[in-house]
Amino acid sequence: MMPGEAVMASDPEIFEVFTVFNAIGFFASLARISPLTSGFPLRACLKWRLFRWPELMW
Repeated sequence: MMPGEAVMASDPEIFEVFTVFNAIGFFASLARISPLTSGFPLRACLKWRLFRWPELMW
């Protein structure tokens, strides 16, 4: 693989594994952020925004 070459073009299996682990990490970070922000004012609005991000990204 050369610099600048698309990973998906050269090895789609590795890209799929990367995407799965990246999504797992993203949802794990959301799971950690949710309890940390539970005491903030406007928490319902904040949680709604946090959990809408994955939907908007996909």
